[in-house]
This record gives sequence, structure tokens and C-alpha cells, in this order.
Amino acid sequence: MKQRIPLTGMIGGAALACGLLLAPGTAAAQGTLPVTVCDAALASPDMHPQPEMPLENGAIAFSYSGAGRFVTGGGSSVTISLALLFQPGPDATIRVTALDQDCAGTNATTVFTQTFSGLAAGVNTIAYNGGSDEIGLNGSVEKLTPNGTARFLFVDVWDGELPSTHATHSYLIDLADPKNPAAQ
Repeated sequence: MKQRIPLTGMIGGAALACGLLLAPGTAAAQGTLPVTVCDAALASPDMHPQPEMPLENGAIAFSYSGAGRFVTGGGSSVTISLALLFQPGPDATIRVTALDQDCAGTNATTVFTQTFSGLAAGVNTIAYNGGSDEIGLNGSVEKLTPNGTARFLFVDVWDGELPSTHATHSYLIDLADPKNPAAQ
């Protein structure tokens, strides 16, 4: 497992441009997505299980608002609820990745990555508790072995198919100030 993920070539104007391209992803039903100072880190192909996974716009793999609010809570404990837009097969996965506070620099440290299978049709709920180093999907809880302190989270959703028609990632959730998409 990589401990440090270089984002070479992603500094200065390139990082800013990439962050601006990723951050404001919108869809009519989803509203404007929140932005963070670390959004450029999501552009690294090493961050996602499938190459060229786009930022979710509410029409690819999941909806940010199908379960009400996408993220609730804050600090060391958050709940993420997403509604799948496809019927999950046995190979479909949701992967949660946490980054530390340094992801705005030239390197991003992955604090942990946890992959879940056995997805439910419709709404899937992820509960993360950094205080107890636990994460769970739809009520099942697993212990984490983090490599540092999580500051940001994002999810990748993949239908498990190659080629895939439902493979995408969420915006970056700032655990210090979690925000939901804003209505347009």
C-alpha cells in the first residue's frame, strides 16, 4: 500500500486549474458541490480504483440527495448516505478513502482506504468514527488501522463491470466543516 502519493506536476497553476475543474461539478438535481483547498488531490489517477473516474454529478452512479443529506455529523464522526443509480451486482463496490490535512501540498498521505461490497439497491449508508477508528456500511462495523489522522474523506462507487458505465467519485468532504451540495 502506498503511503505517500506524489502529485507531481500538480503544483501552482496546474493544481489550481485542476481544483477549479473538479470542485464546482454540478447537475441540475444535485446543486453546487462543496469545495476544499485539497480538491486537486482527487485528480491523481492513483486515488481511484478505475482510470479516469469522473466527479459524480448525480447522474452517473449515485445521487447526493436521494437519501436526504449526503453527509451529516462532523469532526471525528460522520455519516455518508448515497443512493445508487444502478442495480448493484456482486462485484459492485463503494470505497472510502481518507486523506490527511497535507493534501493541498505536492503529496497527499492516504490515511486509510476501505472497500465495501455487498451493496444494497438504493440507499447505502457509511458511518465513520475517527475517535474509535471504525467504519461501517449499512450497519456492519469494521476496525480501521489508520496511517495518521483523517481530515478529508471521499467515496468511489464502481459497478464492478469492465467497461463500466457506473464508476465515479464524490467531492472531498472536509471533516472539520462537512458540507452538502447547495441548492441552485
